[in-house]
Amino acid sequence: MIFLKICVLLLFIDFGFGYIIRIGDSDEEIVDGWHLYLRGAYSKNLYVCEGIFIHGQIFLTDPYCIHSIIKQYAINEVFISNSPDKSSTRIPVDLKANLYYNENLSNGYDESRRQTVFIVTKEQIVINHDHEEFIELPKNVKDVDFSSCFLREHGKYVASVSPCSVEDHNNVIICSYNSHVSVGALVICRLKDHPMTLVLVGISSQHKFLKNNGTKSSIELENYWSVVTAL
Repeated sequence: MIFLKICVLLLFIDFGFGYIIRIGDSDEEIVDGWHLYLRGAYSKNLYVCEGIFIHGQIFLTDPYCIHSIIKQYAINEVFISNSPDKSSTRIPVDLKANLYYNENLSNGYDESRRQTVFIVTKEQIVINHDHEEFIELPKNVKDVDFSSCFLREHGKYVASVSPCSVEDHNNVIICSYNSHVSVGALVICRLKDHPMTLVLVGISSQHKFLKNNGTKSSIELENYWSVVTAL
């Protein structure tokens, strides 16, 4: 637990590798393309939860995605990888020991609490520090330019979701969008004073939903940085 708090709070940059993401004319290259895979014990099917590394050993995803899979299927293998191919790098995950849920960093899932999960792996991914870096959570919500936010799902930027706003005592982020959003989709924004710097502000949850008040639609996202600043 101490190790997790230190890593999340300081957002150490370690070695890892993955795919690269960019926005517009930004030179920022961010480690991306990793997913959590859960293999069925009997069917051998692979079930996937999208997410992202913010550190060489800390992976964020939608906890409800994990919960819904293990509730329906017997699982005999869990790993994080940038490809389902057997030849790809696989980082094993112990669902009973490596997952820390909600604002209390609990070991067990609770649907009534914040839909956040930090997966802490024993192994680190390896990146090229000359060209890549892990995306960070914003250190201060006031630094985020919520008029410049983008939705990223299935490894691609699919739309602008600006403007976004922070609600419910910083627990929830509401962004403008009128289409279906996949579980584990990321919302990434620029910083006001450093527009070339990208920060992760939220992850879509299967527990959340698309809202429509008749005039505009929006998506509700889990805010991770308020969990970190609360520690």
